[in-house]
Amino acid sequence: MTDKITVDFIECFDETPLVFRSPGRINILGEHTDYNEGFVLPAAIDKNIYVAITKRNDTAIQLYSADFNESFFSDINDVQKAKTQSIRSGFRHASRQYNAPAFAR
Repeated sequence: MTDKITVDFIECFDETPLVFRSPGRINILGEHTDYNEGFVLPAAIDKNIYVAITKRNDTAIQLYSADFNESFFSDINDVQKAKTQSIRSGFRHASRQYNAPAFAR
């Protein structure tokens, strides 16, 4: 699969990419509980996510999905940074609502 992705990427962008693979998993028991001292039983599945990337010399972002045959174009300057204060407020709100400890730096 990595070879096919590399070939397709070269055909599309005329550059040799770095290819990364992330194996799929499911949680048979528990969901988002392992980091809250709960029980979880994950299992590997036969699905993977592949990402091929190259460095650019400009501020453009160009994404392409081979499965959906769709492209997305943007500029890095148009991407907004997450508002850290809003994220912290969300953690605090969830902590109070569920009477659970929350931590955010």
